[in-house]
Amino acid sequence: MDNLTRFKQQIGEYRLEGCKLGEGSDLAICLPGFSLSGEWMARHYPALWTGKCCYFLDWPGLGDESLDSTPFDINIISEWVKMLVHDKKPDNIWLVCHSFGARVACRLLVETPFAGHLILIAPVTEMNLSESFLRVIPSKLYNVLVRYMLSKKRLGRILNMAKKTGILNVQEYSFLSEFSKNDKLNAYLIHYALVIPRLEVSTLMMNKLLGSLYECLIFLFEKDMLCNNKYWHNIAKKHTNIEVRSLKGSHFTRISKV
Repeated sequence: MDNLTRFKQQIGEYRLEGCKLGEGSDLAICLPGFSLSGEWMARHYPALWTGKCCYFLDWPGLGDESLDSTPFDINIISEWVKMLVHDKKPDNIWLVCHSFGARVACRLLVETPFAGHLILIAPVTEMNLSESFLRVIPSKLYNVLVRYMLSKKRLGRILNMAKKTGILNVQEYSFLSEFSKNDKLNAYLIHYALVIPRLEVSTLMMNKLLGSLYECLIFLFEKDMLCNNKYWHNIAKKHTNIEVRSLKGSHFTRISKV
């Protein structure tokens, strides 16, 4: 992808970065999975970008910038989306997201329904049992527990157990284990874990949101241990505008054709 270019967008004192690909009357706003770059997403799912002007966001704190100076703020990302839509005046707006990016995307759409087309790739949006528990405890205790459970040593033990019991496959374990080895990545993980409560998307919210879209395409992978495939199949049964495509592979499998 030689035509992939970088962009920087200043919003007040806040700077967002990412990359841009293609031209067209349709605008695609693309949100990668947790800790993955916009460039990774652009190169990993090439079949999805044909005929679209695509913007791929880098999550704040991913590159050289500090999380202290550029913390994750969904309101800033919402402002960036509004600016893009206003500047480009597209015929159609696509929101394309992978894994954690789906959670951010759906929360954005709950607040401001700006897109009619949604593509979810191995989406991770629903709250699991432990997260549901953490949501009902005081915020200060939540912060303490997150920092305690996700410290490098404890995270490493949890991941090793998950690998041994088959909860994670080799590829997923390899990706997640980096957060238990590197100080910056571990701090990055904790920072995002602390903002998760602000990104809640309940099943009720999800059904209302998906029902309002023109179309939604969901890619699920048969051996994905991080995405709850059953949840999405059940959601899809309730909506005629949703198409689910089940593919071979796991959470980070490339999509080269559709």
